[in-house]
Amino acid sequence: MKIGSQTKKSKIRVVFFDVHDTLIYINQTPPEIFQILCQESGVGVDLNLLKKLYLNPNDLERRREAFGNDVGFWMDLNARLLTQLEISDPDQSLVKKIVEGFKEVRWWDSYPDAISTLQKLKVAKYQLGVIANSRHLVIGRLDHTGLTSFFDTITYSEEVGASKPDRRIFEAALQRAGCQPQEAIHIGDRWVEDIEGARNAGIKPVLLDRKSEHPHASCARVQTLEEIFQFL
Repeated sequence: MKIGSQTKKSKIRVVFFDVHDTLIYINQTPPEIFQILCQESGVGVDLNLLKKLYLNPNDLERRREAFGNDVGFWMDLNARLLTQLEISDPDQSLVKKIVEGFKEVRWWDSYPDAISTLQKLKVAKYQLGVIANSRHLVIGRLDHTGLTSFFDTITYSEEVGASKPDRRIFEAALQRAGCQPQEAIHIGDRWVEDIEGARNAGIKPVLLDRKSEHPHASCARVQTLEEIFQFL
């Protein structure tokens, strides 16, 4: 059989995952975490009032992206909330506890389909990796949720010095995995960071659309992690 100029399709052997809202999720809302941390310091907070004062999740995410994870920003944000709640904190001991408390791993759980999917991929001999826009805290969150042992490589933005969709973080992950872009796929829930970022690095993207918000997405799309096997 004559092949001629046909190019053999590269076999996928590496599966990269985003982390937050892909493999793991926060199990309390920010106002609820704020209230719990205050209560643990003996300070009562009206949750309904706090919800009214608190930034909505989308606004908070935009602020996070604009300001990063600078401690000063979070200190100021939470100090202003305490002031609005008329809670006195002259030495800033409570606001410091709140800022540090938000970093704790207890607020994170894995999605029900995460471990089962990772187990099946390991049995099928796929190499697995993480590509995350995160600080070193991502390691503790993966440990807490029982996912770390599944991954051969973990690549995150604070360590690399580049965030998705910058192709440098994808290239760093590829280098660590020892594979070519066409030998990998990347699964994530964000269009710009995960889909456009992976495409720009030559990696096939798969959009995880748990809430069916992008039914006409111009890329491979799944609603659960277990559906990704159709693209391998």
